Amino acid sequence: MSRGGGGGNFGVVTSFTFRTFPVTDRDVVTLVFAEGTIEQAIVGWDTWLRTAARAIWGMVNIPVGSGSGGCTIVLVTPPGDGPSSAGDLSSAIGAQPVSNTSRTLDRMDVVHHFEGGAGATHPRAFTAGSDIVGEMTPAAAESIVAATSTGPQSAGAATTVIESLSGAVSDLDSGDTAFPWRRQAACIQWYTETPSPDAASAWLATAHEAVQSHSVGGYINYVEPDTPAAHYFGGNLLRLNAIRQKYDPAGLMYSGLSY
Repeated sequence: MSRGGGGGNFGVVTSFTFRTFPVTDRDVVTLVFAEGTIEQAIVGWDTWLRTAARAIWGMVNIPVGSGSGGCTIVLVTPPGDGPSSAGDLSSAIGAQPVSNTSRTLDRMDVVHHFEGGAGATHPRAFTAGSDIVGEMTPAAAESIVAATSTGPQSAGAATTVIESLSGAVSDLDSGDTAFPWRRQAACIQWYTETPSPDAASAWLATAHEAVQSHSVGGYINYVEPDTPAAHYFGGNLLRLNAIRQKYDPAGLMYSGLSY
C-alpha cells in the first residue's frame, strides 16, 4: 500500500488496491468576510472546523495585495446542510459575512468546481510556496494577513490559501508516512500566477519571514529552491534517507531534493 506522495518524492509502485465508496451530492458554500475581519475569520474557522462533522471540509482564500478586500471561506457539506453550517460558522467567527451562497452539486460538478472550471484545461505558469502553521492563534492569523498584504502588484494575480490539518489527516501518527504534519493546525499555500517570477519569489521570501515564528515546516508539493528536505519531512527525513540508501544506493531515481 502506498500512502502520501507529491513533489520531490521517489519510489516505484508495483501494484494498486482501490477501495471504492458511494458518492453523493454535496453542498458548496461560499462566505465572503469583509476586510478588517480576516484575522477573526481565520481563527473562528479553524476552531469551528476542528469540532465540525467529518463530512465537512473547508478552506480560506485571501486575495494578495493591499486593499484586496476581505477573504472567502469555502465549505463542502452533506447535501442540504450548507445553510445551517454557514450559520454555525458565522456564529463561531462572531461576524456576519457580506455575502453567503450555497449550492447543491452532484459529484462531477463538485470536481469541476474545484478544478477551476473551463480555464483549468489550459496550462498556466505559477510560482508557489508553503508554510505549516503549528497553532492557529490570533497572532498567527495576524501574521498571515500581514504576509498577504505585502504582495506587490508586479507579482500578478496571487492568493493565500489556508487548508486545515484537522480531520482524517490527524488519524495517523506523524511517523506513519513520510508526511509528518499530522498534529499541526493548517497548511498555507502562497500561490501566484505571475508575469514576473523574480517579484513572486521576493514576495514568497517576505511571506515566509512574516509567519516564521508560527511556521514549523513546509508542504512537499510546493518544493522551493535552496530549501532543505528536512523542511518538508521533519523528523521523518532520517528514515527516508535510510530507505533510499537501502533500495537505491546508486541514486538511480532522481529527486529534486537532496536526501
